[in-house]
Amino acid sequence: VLQADGGVMSACINASTLALIHAGVELVDYVASCTASINKQTPLLDVTYHEGMTGCEVTVSILPNKGSIVSLDTSHTVHQDQFESVLDLAMQGCQQVYEEMHKEVESYLEDKHAIMSHR
Repeated sequence: VLQADGGVMSACINASTLALIHAGVELVDYVASCTASINKQTPLLDVTYHEGMTGCEVTVSILPNKGSIVSLDTSHTVHQDQFESVLDLAMQGCQQVYEEMHKEVESYLEDKHAIMSHR
């Protein structure tokens, strides 16, 4: 990583998922990841490095079609009262990441099919 402005772990997890799909590895579900934080009382999604350093930083990876959490990592402390809202926001972010990843994979597969069938 030459420069990091936050969300490095999530970016690596998402890139790994796309690399496996591109390599043709059969997957049961995608793994989508996103980072959230809280600044005072305001939950923030996809935080920058500085935003993550001022409050807690919660990185969540989910299997979006199954709705289950694969990994959960927190840096810094987070109050129990704030944790649920940050976790919910991060999971919503994961769902959005999954939807965008899925659109791109579908587009890639359509293009690849068109090339292979000489359309």
